[in-house]
Amino acid sequence: MISDSVYLRQQAERCRRLAADCSDARTAHSLRLMAEDYTSRAAAAAAREPVEFMLVETRQG
Repeated sequence: MISDSVYLRQQAERCRRLAADCSDARTAHSLRLMAEDYTSRAAAAAAREPVEFMLVETRQG
């Protein structure tokens, strides 16, 4: 089972990759904002998660 914080960080990274590949400046900007939001949500989720999720994530890389 993937933790919420891991999922949200993955979504943030996906938005960053899409923004980097996007030729439309407005869309790229929106994607970067979405990435920032996902990153903030991931941090908040990580603070709420039990320690075992963090240990599993660290071991998996």
